[in-house]
Amino acid sequence: KERIMIKKLQLKFIFIATVAVMIVLSTFIGLTNSVMYQRTLSNVFQVAQYIAENDGVMPDKNKQHKDAPDISTEERYRVRFFTVTLDENDEVESTDFGRIAAVSEEDLDRFIEEVRSNGYKKSHFTYHGSSYAYAVSEMDSGKLLVFVDCTSEVETAEEFRTSSYLLGLLCLLFFVLFVS
Repeated sequence: KERIMIKKLQLKFIFIATVAVMIVLSTFIGLTNSVMYQRTLSNVFQVAQYIAENDGVMPDKNKQHKDAPDISTEERYRVRFFTVTLDENDEVESTDFGRIAAVSEEDLDRFIEEVRSNGYKKSHFTYHGSSYAYAVSEMDSGKLLVFVDCTSEVETAEEFRTSSYLLGLLCLLFFVLFVS
């Protein structure tokens, strides 16, 4: 009878310790992933805003000011973006697809509708499997919309999230095996 009671206590301890470790791991992994994802989006928004503030152009490294995002010379060529200028009536005045291949005039309505439905506030969304972030800059005669392809950055954050949850699960499994 005493062995049964000791075994029950041992199982309770394992259960309580496992739940405690699971809570700690979940909190740590969740916070880490949230911070990583927010930092990723913040960096992309910063680049989109910087392009918008420079009239839809990615300035040369030697022409940038102190508030410029930290972008290497090579990174400037990797950033894929396009711009749309809207007149004061919210009609498309001009577009520039020179720095992107995955988006064309046919896709434009969906992108503009996304911005309008969000109240012209910066945001991000997915379109045909690719992720885009955008910034809006007010101009004298309308608005400049800058859309930056952030698919690679979002995929990296999602891969990190998946890997960290798998690693957490593996740690939990090792813990249970260790205390059993």
